[in-house]
Amino acid sequence: MRRARNSCGTPGGTGLRERIAAVLDGVGGVGDTGPERFRLYRSLLGGEAQGTPGCVVRVAFRTSGHEAARRLVDGLMDRFDGRQGGAGAFASHFHLREDGRKVVNYSEWTDPDAHQRTVESSLQEGGAVMRFIAGLEGVEPLGFKRFVGPRGLVRARA
Repeated sequence: MRRARNSCGTPGGTGLRERIAAVLDGVGGVGDTGPERFRLYRSLLGGEAQGTPGCVVRVAFRTSGHEAARRLVDGLMDRFDGRQGGAGAFASHFHLREDGRKVVNYSEWTDPDAHQRTVESSLQEGGAVMRFIAGLEGVEPLGFKRFVGPRGLVRARA
């Protein structure tokens, strides 16, 4: 006799929802609060790059609350005089999580190499920017991830 399959094609009565919940329970603290909500706080504009961004870099920080999050972003804005720095840079957009406990920066670059050159020249451990961040109470850098579209980044048509 064949076992009944649920709508997800798995034997027995365990559906997709239950399987996802079991996986999340196994990693603890992931996915149990739902999606995080962020608001754009400030942007660094006017980078040197021309054309269309080919790479977006997501940089994240854990913060102890709204005050620490604003100190981080406002301090970076002051350090860069409100303008995006680095050859190949377009802009950076800083978003604060609604509870103030995380900052996410989406930074636009011509390509991954342009971002890497800036990391190697201006964002090294012990450099001015990293010393500033390390000196902020209630701020913990979480790292970055680069995103590149297979055909470049283009604006979606409505």
